[in-house]
Amino acid sequence: MIQDLQYGRPSPLLGPIKDLRRFHDYHLPFVPLRQLPMSSTADLPRRFVNSRVLIFGAAHGGIGGATAERLAREGAAVWLASRHEPTRLLKRLRRITSDIHWHPCDITDRDALSRTIDVVASSAETLDAVVNNVGVERRTSLEKSSADEVAWQLDVNLRSAIEVTRQALPLLKSPSSITHVGSILGLAGCEGFTAYSASKAGLTGFVQSLAVELAPRKIRVNLVAPALVFSPMTRQHVQYWSLETEQRILQSHPLGIGMPHDVAAAIAFLASSEARWITGAVLPLGWCPQYPLPTFDE
Repeated sequence: MIQDLQYGRPSPLLGPIKDLRRFHDYHLPFVPLRQLPMSSTADLPRRFVNSRVLIFGAAHGGIGGATAERLAREGAAVWLASRHEPTRLLKRLRRITSDIHWHPCDITDRDALSRTIDVVASSAETLDAVVNNVGVERRTSLEKSSADEVAWQLDVNLRSAIEVTRQALPLLKSPSSITHVGSILGLAGCEGFTAYSASKAGLTGFVQSLAVELAPRKIRVNLVAPALVFSPMTRQHVQYWSLETEQRILQSHPLGIGMPHDVAAAIAFLASSEARWITGAVLPLGWCPQYPLPTFDE
């Protein structure tokens, strides 16, 4: 048995990996987000005081939730939009600040997205930053994929990301920023993730083109491309990890496996005024091209 990284519950071990914590033994300390004390971030910079930030896709234990917490700790008023109410996350955030807002939103539904933008506009009026963290994946070979599975990933990861950006643009101030969460699989291939990789590669191209388009308005557009991160999305793949897979993962992550707050720190920087001269950037996290990407056993 291993300990569930988010909730601390025992989880069945379906492979030779004895403890996922040892991935972090190489270079980075393993610190589950749930164990980070409130006081540990007391010395964070206050880069977002009087700033209003809208985050799409935020859940407890994931990248979106960690980003919301990081920005709130740095002084931001935060609006969250997600399909399901992140009750645990909201409770945690409201211990930091009362300026936390949530609205239900399925970004694949244009009308629902429009209603969310209207609600945010009525309360926030303008925005200093938008973060899009919505993403889905389905690990299977292209030959075994259904047309619906491929369309679903392209719809959520690419088309909806474009629509989120398009509808949020009227609220963005000058200067301001947009940060999308992509994936290292948008920069390099990995078997079993063909549709996912295509959607994230498309998002990379979208960000780079939009950055040029919005530069005259001083709206910066960037993308973070994380490698493997301890998150709810990662746990579904643990059952496929053999010892050989584990070794390939370690080889492709020279600094160890990332945590959601590692990605949140990068997003916070790109959204801040410290990154005022950065736009159209695609920032790989936890991976470099000299290292191979892992493959997963069938």
